Amino acid sequence: VERYRGLIYPEHPTLFDHLPAGTLVLWADPDRAKSQIERLGEENAAFHEDDVLSLPASLLSYTDLEKASQKFNRFEIRTGEDDLDDFSIDVRLPQAFSGKLDALATFVKERQEEGKIVVCATSHARRAREILADQGVTQVNLIDEIAHAEKGSVLVMPKRLTGGFFWGDTVVLCDSEMFGWQTFQPRISARARRKKKAAESKFSKDSSPLSRLADLKAGDFVVHVNHGIARYGGVVQRELAGAVNEYLALEYEGADRLYVPVGQLDRIQKYLGSDAAVPALTPLRGGAWEKAKTKAKEEAFKAAQELAVLYAKREKAVKTPMSPDTMWQREMESAFPFEETPSQLQAIRDSKSDMESAKPMDRLVCGDVGFGKTEVAVRAAFKAVQDGRQVAVLVPTTVLAQQHFQTFSERMAAYPTRVDVISRFKTPSEVKRVMENVKLGSVDIIVGTHRLLQKDIEFKNLGLVIVDEEQRFGVMQKERLKELRAEVDILTMSATPIPRTLQMALGGLREISLITDPPQGRLPVRTYVMPMREQTLKAAIERELEREGQVYYVHNRVDSIGHVANSLQKLLPQARIGVGHGQMGDEELEQVFLDFMHHRTDILLATTIIENGIDLANANTIICDHADRLGLSQMYQLRGRVGRSTRQAYAYFFSSSRGKLNADAEDRFAALQENTDLGAGFRIAMRDLEIRGSGDVLGLKQSGTIAAVGMELYSQYLAEAVAKSRGEKSRYERKEELPEVDLPVPSYLPTEYIPDETERLNLYRKMANARELEDVEGIREELRDRFGPLPPPAFNSLRILKIRVMLLKAYLRGITKGPEEVLIRLKPGDTFAETDLSGAYAALQAKDKTARQHISLRKLEGLVLNTRALG
Repeated sequence: VERYRGLIYPEHPTLFDHLPAGTLVLWADPDRAKSQIERLGEENAAFHEDDVLSLPASLLSYTDLEKASQKFNRFEIRTGEDDLDDFSIDVRLPQAFSGKLDALATFVKERQEEGKIVVCATSHARRAREILADQGVTQVNLIDEIAHAEKGSVLVMPKRLTGGFFWGDTVVLCDSEMFGWQTFQPRISARARRKKKAAESKFSKDSSPLSRLADLKAGDFVVHVNHGIARYGGVVQRELAGAVNEYLALEYEGADRLYVPVGQLDRIQKYLGSDAAVPALTPLRGGAWEKAKTKAKEEAFKAAQELAVLYAKREKAVKTPMSPDTMWQREMESAFPFEETPSQLQAIRDSKSDMESAKPMDRLVCGDVGFGKTEVAVRAAFKAVQDGRQVAVLVPTTVLAQQHFQTFSERMAAYPTRVDVISRFKTPSEVKRVMENVKLGSVDIIVGTHRLLQKDIEFKNLGLVIVDEEQRFGVMQKERLKELRAEVDILTMSATPIPRTLQMALGGLREISLITDPPQGRLPVRTYVMPMREQTLKAAIERELEREGQVYYVHNRVDSIGHVANSLQKLLPQARIGVGHGQMGDEELEQVFLDFMHHRTDILLATTIIENGIDLANANTIICDHADRLGLSQMYQLRGRVGRSTRQAYAYFFSSSRGKLNADAEDRFAALQENTDLGAGFRIAMRDLEIRGSGDVLGLKQSGTIAAVGMELYSQYLAEAVAKSRGEKSRYERKEELPEVDLPVPSYLPTEYIPDETERLNLYRKMANARELEDVEGIREELRDRFGPLPPPAFNSLRILKIRVMLLKAYLRGITKGPEEVLIRLKPGDTFAETDLSGAYAALQAKDKTARQHISLRKLEGLVLNTRALG
């Protein structure tokens, strides 16, 4: 469409047509801009060569843009020397030391001898001063602002800059030069900070990760905890007692329908069985559902007894608790160049708490690709090192090993922490030397593949094992991990955990932390699934290259990857293409990756070797051919290679052009397209469970029971039974249901206000899970912030929700409003005197204060319940 914009906008309006007079126009590198515009013009002309019609031009020339900008004040920034007679600034870039502290100190000393002022702007201010002083640098001062500086002095400031520079007699160094990584701190408004704080305080209130993440669509099978398995028919509006409200339409056996108020959404779960078979709908009449639940509880109790043996073994295992955070720990964490998300902070707190206990940690951190799982691991590793323990970081691929080695090294460059790696990129003699250093304890953090699990690797004092993408390891490696679990802390990370790992976490056998919040500014990846078309392929790559980005092309056949490279080069002669696969030599493969990382190539054509480990912000288009041969989690991981910046990213999954796709492939493609929003990794794992079935939970044959009540409800029963057998509180302990409020007023979120049904369901679920008045206010603020002023039905919904929370606090069962009176229902066995009602509303005139379960009130002061007041 962009190439035909001349038909839509023949007059070529530009930004300059909308700027007020006197605007200052800043041209950054105009020569580069001219070259880029001319290239786009040539490509555009070539695109229109075969057009039948003569079309108007769709792009302005550089000359046109120059003319359009001449009426404004203009300021050009050019690099190098120029003939302009205005003025120039002699600014040069300093060298990068990348954590080589002795070289950094030598550089600073030399600049001092030259009489220059050295400014170190760093997130590690105190540590930087210690480093320079330890290296013999004198006149090092820790300051907040530069008021006056003498020549030859060194000023260390707790500031964050994106890069250093030479300017006259001043040298400025920042984290990217000193330690090898760049800081970035996005601006966050006061409102956003309030919302973050509220989200952080409420993150763990929704006890079921399935409920928190499973969206519903019409046609899905669901479980109502009180009525059983049904087919979900969507959200419908119905008028009852003169008021319009929204309900969830559920279809049961015999075409019976049940309309559930949206305020009871917390009682509904998405159905997940033991296999992909269609479940039987529950009859509304009779006691079939209660019998199914009773049997499920009995099976869960039996399973809990068997699991108790496993728990007993774990309870016997003890370790020395790790110490609380040190000053260095706090300083290292404060230097994190991004704003932590609430769920990420919760995962960090969870892991630290486990490490400080006497019980070995076994925690699964589940989060979408690019959501910050690695930072959780970095902080846990640094904490272990601070306590004198060694850390092993276990990864499935060499590429990922190199990525983690680089990340851990950069984050800890300012501290006396030695990080090393064992990978195929090292020679046997280098590997032997690293192993010896690990044994002696001179290596604090060792990163590697399954080689780290072999018996010949000896640690001096191993305290923490971090496992990334555990599902990629084989049976023997997992057995070795089981042995380690009784001795050291284990932290496992995954974007799409395998069914068994997921079930162990949901059943309570492993602790789980979910990172569900996307980083600020992140956009969902636009995902396309279609048969291979050369024209679409070319357009997708050209669009990325036009914005100076890079492209991943995944072809998972080594024997034909060379042919694909030749075809791509003919299709895109100007593109620089690198080819990488697992059968290449170590040095050759490493060079391919380095060329792509440094933008010496535009397209990386590779096998699924890139599935893990390459994080490049400039690569924002990925293309996978023959994608029907890939698994769902594999496609999801590949899609996660792009979209790691604030740029819009694109993922194309081309199916084989021959033949019809089988049912499983169609299901995988459908799941991938359905789950394109940020944070979909956990849902992908759940969808994989749906496609393949949950099967054998924890090695116990209970597929019939799971099929009868659904995976989530069974997991709750199992967790409750396990917790009861151990005398603990269950992670799935259900919240007390909110009291019912039956008022003849419209109370719902109108489609005109929130058109997307999935979004409305998410908000209804939040409302159904509210148990505190601040929860209600938080939802009100979110609605106003995202959708604008509340229409009357939405306003009524929040008023009624507030009433329900207040009734819960007063230990009441519900309220019904009749023509002339309000009926308040007490809980079974309660009397008026035993509730909080008399204390909370002392001025109420009650007809009856006896032991009856209903109290009719003529007047309810402080809470006027009538249509006019609510509307």
